[in-house]
Amino acid sequence: MLKEQLKREPYASPQLIISDRVPDYAVTKRYEPEWLEKVEPSDFALEGYKHHETLTAPMAV
Repeated sequence: MLKEQLKREPYASPQLIISDRVPDYAVTKRYEPEWLEKVEPSDFALEGYKHHETLTAPMAV
């Protein structure tokens, strides 16, 4: 399984998309800590994420 994993070529990295609802510090130049409590998982997305097929192996329990 490890040899198979090492043979795989990595895919291009995905891009993290952040919702316009979240203030952009680079634009506003203001740190707004109250936004940390308002951020939701739906405010983030990965665009272009690809993965290889799953590798499985027997495991002792």
